[in-house]
Amino acid sequence: VVAAPDFVLLPAGSVATVGGAEGLAKQPGLSQVKGWRLVTVEDVDFMGLGPGLGRAVGRLQDGVGPRPGAGKGGGE
Repeated sequence: VVAAPDFVLLPAGSVATVGGAEGLAKQPGLSQVKGWRLVTVEDVDFMGLGPGLGRAVGRLQDGVGPRPGAGKGGGE
C-alpha cells in the first residue's frame, strides 16, 4: 500500500452505510493501512454558509490537527 493516510475524512452518513468505523476499516485498501483515524462531518454542514459551518470547521480542525504531545522535528 503506497498511501499512508493519517486520517480519512468522510460524511457521517457515508460511514453509517458501510457499518461504522469497523465496517470502514474492512474496506479494500483501508484494511491494509495501519494507524489512520476517522474524522467525520455531518452531511449537511458543508453544503452552505449556514450556522453549522463554524461548528463543522471546528470539528474538522479537532479531528485533523496535531495530537497533543506530537511535536515536529528537532527531537521534541
